[in-house]
Amino acid sequence: MQIEWKDINSGNSLNYKVLLSGLLLIIPLLFILNLFSLNTRIVLIVLGLPLIAIFLFSFKAFKYLFILSLFTNYYLLGLYLTVFIAIGFLFSFLLAHTRFEYGFFKTPLTFPFLIYFISILPSFLNSSNVVLSFYNSLNLFGIAILLFVFGHVINTYQEINKIILSFIILCLLDAVVIIIYSTIRSGREYGLSGIVFVDYSAIGILLLLLYIVFQRQANIFLIIGSILILLSGLIFTQTRNSFISLLLTSLSIFAYMIFSKNKFHIPKKRIIYVFTTIILISLLFIIVLNTLKPEVFQRFNQLDSTKVLKVKQESDFSGNSILTRLLIWDTAWNAFKAHPIIGIGAYSFPFESARYYTIPRDLYETFVEGLSPHVTYIANLTETGILGFVGFIILLVSSLKTGFSSVKLSVTSEQKFFSTILLTLQIYIFFSMFLTDAWLWGQCGMLWGMVMGLLIANNKIVKYTNRLNLNAAK
Repeated sequence: MQIEWKDINSGNSLNYKVLLSGLLLIIPLLFILNLFSLNTRIVLIVLGLPLIAIFLFSFKAFKYLFILSLFTNYYLLGLYLTVFIAIGFLFSFLLAHTRFEYGFFKTPLTFPFLIYFISILPSFLNSSNVVLSFYNSLNLFGIAILLFVFGHVINTYQEINKIILSFIILCLLDAVVIIIYSTIRSGREYGLSGIVFVDYSAIGILLLLLYIVFQRQANIFLIIGSILILLSGLIFTQTRNSFISLLLTSLSIFAYMIFSKNKFHIPKKRIIYVFTTIILISLLFIIVLNTLKPEVFQRFNQLDSTKVLKVKQESDFSGNSILTRLLIWDTAWNAFKAHPIIGIGAYSFPFESARYYTIPRDLYETFVEGLSPHVTYIANLTETGILGFVGFIILLVSSLKTGFSSVKLSVTSEQKFFSTILLTLQIYIFFSMFLTDAWLWGQCGMLWGMVMGLLIANNKIVKYTNRLNLNAAK
């Protein structure tokens, strides 16, 4: 099996000529700064362009630049910065490798992704702005790039572990920023990565939890401390959805490992002890935090059903995200009824919703206009119809199937650990899609693309290693 394309100078090293060329790009770009009155965001973007150009010539470096971009909350030209970096990831890959080979597309998710892509194409017929719909679909293009490139170039568990640890470290840094901001000012804080931190932190907690269960880190107090830091950051965001996804994923993995104990060869007592200990420590920590900073937990009171149902005037919608989402879903339902088979156009709801709302105009303009359906499954059903929804479910089920298959095929403790890690991430994303549609675009969308790419890479490593071991035993 061909594991890797032929490299050009390994595709990993920088040279001074490339560095100088990139730095020289700064000179003409400095003139652009005057046009924007030295706007801080524009300055950072312009100065970062030469840096990105340099990284293009170092594929390994660009890989970590992409991971870093997941934690940037910059929205440019209708897309998040990380989407552009994901697209640049393809160019970096092509610069570092030659000789296209069929094996690049030979993955367990190629056919499901192709089905999904074909199934959404008819939806563009109903879009009032096909150009904008196609442009927004660059999000899906970015997901595809990450799926195939990560799936192809990652060949060792050392590489996967570096990516996971890099993600955890960046999560911890972002959590520290949120904690600091929350102690010096009031209100909700999201840190450097923005609202997506709520999912990042939950994922980080799950990763660290599995490091304890599989005993992959000697210093257990360091991991518990890291979990509490991420938990603090998550609490300070005052977001409920991620707690639900975190709880459901934890229970699912806990049950899976308990009922598959013969597969993992991990004592049932240890699994129960680890999960119980983390839960008790977390509850104690939350109680202490609630005592010291009770205002952080005020937003959770919105879950009181009596408060949700008390709508006497339009102002009652303000400040209650549950009610405002009902307005979005009402509009999405109208859109689906209008085009149930092929939808209103992929990635089109934010600008197409004006054609389908029946709520008062001021409510629409305040709580619906320009927003997405907020649930991945509703977004797919509304924008791509039943046809696109079926294609999406095929891709989602296939990704879960790949994760479970890798665990089943795993033989060594290392294989079992990383297979479980990646399966856990995909399960979290599955549950989270009931609560947000961010997994189709932007930072979370690109993270999903990377996760699917790592699922493919892990499946490849497991099968390839097992085949080598089988041949050696003959």
